[in-house]
Amino acid sequence: MRRSLLSAVLSLCVLFSPFVAAHAVQAATLSVANNGLDSDTCGSSAAPCRSISQAIAHAREGDTLVVGPGRYGDLNGNRILGEVGEEPAAYSGRCGLCMIHVNKRLTLQSSDGAAVTVLDAGGVEIVAVLIEADGVVFGGRGQGFTIANAGSIGVLVADASEVTVVGNLALHNGRNLNNGFSFGGSRHTIRDNIALGNTRAGFGISGSGHTVSDNVASDNSFGFEISFSGQFTHNVANSNGGLRFNFGSRVGGIIINPGVSGLEIRRNAVIGNGGEGIQVYSSNVTITENNIFGNGTTASNCGLTNGTGTVLMAPNNFWGAASGPGLDPADAVCNDANSATPVDPVATKPFTISVKSGL
Repeated sequence: MRRSLLSAVLSLCVLFSPFVAAHAVQAATLSVANNGLDSDTCGSSAAPCRSISQAIAHAREGDTLVVGPGRYGDLNGNRILGEVGEEPAAYSGRCGLCMIHVNKRLTLQSSDGAAVTVLDAGGVEIVAVLIEADGVVFGGRGQGFTIANAGSIGVLVADASEVTVVGNLALHNGRNLNNGFSFGGSRHTIRDNIALGNTRAGFGISGSGHTVSDNVASDNSFGFEISFSGQFTHNVANSNGGLRFNFGSRVGGIIINPGVSGLEIRRNAVIGNGGEGIQVYSSNVTITENNIFGNGTTASNCGLTNGTGTVLMAPNNFWGAASGPGLDPADAVCNDANSATPVDPVATKPFTISVKSGL
């Protein structure tokens, strides 16, 4: 009797499990638009929300938010958030004060791309976008956002995992000496983004197991500040570290902090930075097949500075001249005390480094 009852129960489980599974994975798409209105029921294509935060409040895990072109955040430019139709300034999560808080596994994408979809924090000392849920997708190729004028960090990914940030522009953020993009956590995909004119680093990346590719950092104090393990390929750091920044003459393209292990710096362009091209403070790093030249206009022509106190291998890079590192037009290799940087063999011509624009 027990065996018959158990068989019947198992049969019912098998019968209903496809229905339950299909129901569980069913996700909704919510709409946000400049002609929307925030309400307890907004989010449909016929009645979109006005603010991204309101749509996030309505969304469930796994949902997608599609944001139409226009401006979100401080709509009237009075440096006060939370007025009608605006994103709020709310205390939440790790950032303290945030404008948009992504605390669920969601996909947030624009319908028309970063050039015409602006998240404007209005100069308020606030993190514009905080992401602290695993598996979030923020942006996409041709589906990203411009994140502008945050007094603090533009986009902060806290201690989450497997977050994808693609096709976004961080513009003029960090007036309190902070970054355009900041990442912690593990196994993120950071691709096709641009950081332009941010007060500190364009990209500050810590954690482990990330894939960082096809990003551009220009006209920031630092291009990339790196404290992570993983792959760093096909990125561009150019025109960072000009004299207008108050971080000293050494700021420039890429800084690799102490303690980094298992990091590959390959096929990147580090060109024309006011400070040093690459500063390295961890020796367990692979640096090869990069274009490194035109750097150090405020820092002794240093394309690469080895601050590890030990041997750092940097073979097969192009230094601006076929003969390798040295005087202009090449960049020099600069070693701190007790450091040495073998560079042979050197590349005799620039590598072709194509960066795919995701905006």
